[in-house]
Amino acid sequence: MKAQVSIYLLLSLLLISTTIFAQCLDATQMGVSADSEEDQSNALQAVIDSAEVSGACISLPAGIYYTNQPLVFPAGVNLMGGGMGTNATQTPYNGTLIWYTGDSSAIEIRGSNAGLSNLCVYNPNDSAQVGVRIIADNQLVESVHLSRVLIYGFTDGSGLVLEGQNQGGIAYASFYDLRIRHAKVGIKIEEDENSFVNSNNFFHGVISGGGFDYGLYVNGGNNNIFYGTVIEPPSSQEAHIYVHTGQIIGNQIRVEGTQQATGVPVIEFDSLSSQSLLTGFYAGGPVINKGDNRIELFASNYAGEGSLSSNLLVNAAFTLADTNALPEYWSVSNSQALLVLSESEYLTGMKALTVQVPPYQTCELYPQSGFAPSMGEHPMYEYANFNALVKTSTGGRAKLIYNSAYGIVSSTAHTGCGDWETLGLQAITSTSSPNPKIYLDNSSRSDTLTVELTAPSLTFGQNYPPAQASVLFTNGGIMTGTLSTSIADQYQFIAGTNYLVLPRNGNVFEINGSSISISRINHSLGDRFPKGTVITLLFDTSGNSVSNGAYINLKSSFTTSGANTSLTLVSKGDGTWREIDRNN
Repeated sequence: MKAQVSIYLLLSLLLISTTIFAQCLDATQMGVSADSEEDQSNALQAVIDSAEVSGACISLPAGIYYTNQPLVFPAGVNLMGGGMGTNATQTPYNGTLIWYTGDSSAIEIRGSNAGLSNLCVYNPNDSAQVGVRIIADNQLVESVHLSRVLIYGFTDGSGLVLEGQNQGGIAYASFYDLRIRHAKVGIKIEEDENSFVNSNNFFHGVISGGGFDYGLYVNGGNNNIFYGTVIEPPSSQEAHIYVHTGQIIGNQIRVEGTQQATGVPVIEFDSLSSQSLLTGFYAGGPVINKGDNRIELFASNYAGEGSLSSNLLVNAAFTLADTNALPEYWSVSNSQALLVLSESEYLTGMKALTVQVPPYQTCELYPQSGFAPSMGEHPMYEYANFNALVKTSTGGRAKLIYNSAYGIVSSTAHTGCGDWETLGLQAITSTSSPNPKIYLDNSSRSDTLTVELTAPSLTFGQNYPPAQASVLFTNGGIMTGTLSTSIADQYQFIAGTNYLVLPRNGNVFEINGSSISISRINHSLGDRFPKGTVITLLFDTSGNSVSNGAYINLKSSFTTSGANTSLTLVSKGDGTWREIDRNN
């Protein structure tokens, strides 16, 4: 049954394709000669111009069509060939073959809704600059499409170029199963400072063969997405993927250079690039990421890279407060605003801060001076991401602001729905310290403005700010909640000695018994506590002693005076200890 359905679908698609092909203008019936060694440039251009007038598509049956002048496609003209040939890795010789011998562009697409399908564009003498060039010159070019097109042999130029210039723009183009074989640059995306090349999609497609400086070269644009694209020349002179400026998204792509020269990157993002994301398979090799880009590719000699995703704001849980309910490490700009702290019903473990702003006034909540996150020189610090959960019944009055490198950036304001909303913004950072603020504007109202706040969060780079308390890192941090450490009562003495051995699963150790004498603690290399570990010995009887000496450096001799006598020590990491405190 499944086989019958598959055959039916295949026949249906074949019938549809054949019907469309039959309804197009047949170029060979309009003065174009297949397999003629004469130049067909003028004849083909005449058919293209005719199709523009009538709005028809053009069919170009299988055969070789020799050209030495660019074929220029205006808006709405689509050229459908009879096939892209039987072999994509050998010199093209069959299917519909545009055999270009000029030194410019074999094909130029200059208008919207134009396209190519089921054909091969071939440069036999390595002389051409471009195979297919899509250009937006002082106009908008949208929805261009290429489907099952092989671009072969452009080793002195680029296979495919998307170029915006003179306030032009290219958008919403689609490329299906595009194959580029042997070129100096496989795909080139370029825009001048007043133009754009955005939101174009590549589905599958392969860039392979030899002669490459770049597989993909990007100089501008954003949201240009490659789905399952394979970029696998054995080597490239500069990089398989190079992004000078702009952004690309590579979704489950494959990047491989089996013969890449030592020291030549396979992937390179320059310092002006940002917000790119690559996922998929990577065969390895050098990766240079000078911009703020996320690379989720892994190989035996590369482990991907991205920026930190933990909340960097101190006391984002609002768990400590002064007598006015102002959370520790935070500041408020309006001393007349009434603050109330309560347990958050929205996020467990957090507190909600209710702020009541008097009529005709404003109020800002922001990190206290000296407690805003610090910035380094890594490219991820170019962007700051700031979120907060906000609840109010008054719309347009609560928002987030940030003084960016280009002025004040603000989030959208709370709608006033009476429920929790996540407000957020992303700002290009300035050289000054981060200055995220929650801004409450009651300047034009005669009533008190009431707003609830919780879980402010800030990250750098291309990461969502998580609605959680900040993480305590091993390189330092501030606790605003309870720090619980372990208490243990398991220990042993080495037989025939006063050498105490404690398990490394606690900080407070209950020592039970009487007439106990201790001269060393965890002296063996495998039992030692890391340097800086603080432990407390808690005794339950009198008459126990700890010897003062080279191994345990005490202020003076120590003997317990009764129950709950304690001695606190710090490890030096080498099996020796120093006293911190006692209560005997």
